[in-house]
Amino acid sequence: MTSRPSGWRPAFGQSGAAAGHLINQRVGLGDLFIFFGWFRRTLEENGRLTFDPQDVHGRHIVFGWLEVGDVIESLPLPKGLRSLRDHPHVRFFENEVRPNRIYVSSLSGLKAGTFQTEREGIVLTRNGGKRSRWLLADAFESLFLERDLSYHGNEARWDREGDKIVLQSVSRGQEFVLDGERHPKISDYFVGRIKAASTALPCRYSPDIH
Repeated sequence: MTSRPSGWRPAFGQSGAAAGHLINQRVGLGDLFIFFGWFRRTLEENGRLTFDPQDVHGRHIVFGWLEVGDVIESLPLPKGLRSLRDHPHVRFFENEVRPNRIYVSSLSGLKAGTFQTEREGIVLTRNGGKRSRWLLADAFESLFLERDLSYHGNEARWDREGDKIVLQSVSRGQEFVLDGERHPKISDYFVGRIKAASTALPCRYSPDIH
């Protein structure tokens, strides 16, 4: 791992339509990003990793978080954030589609980090289905009732399975936004898992959040 400059903090950049959506949803200081991605299981054969043929679709899994402490909207960088000069959304600021925003981790509180294992993380995909078919905990019931997760207002996308919430997520999307104050159980759900992961490994800053 390359050494980090003094004062370095994790930062997440977005531009164009994705950044516009965050702005329209009033995402800013104190808000919490929850990062998920598409993962497939692997097997080790003769010292090499290969994809598990039984895991055809893969799964969406939460792998990290970032609590927003600063938002960069223009250059030059503030004095305390000059360590971000090599961040791609800063280095190529003028080449990015506008608007261009960089969300910087908070200095205290939840900060930013990654979940180290699948168990620590949150598997979103319903077992045995396509990765876009999610099975969520009962903490998400209020979201099922109000359907105010951005891009997911269509009632047909939501269902129940026992005490779980089923969601057919949109086929492609980057920024799904919900109001944590309107859905406190969901906020508590994620915060609890973040705090548990942070206790297990005190240093939660990750080099993989760009």
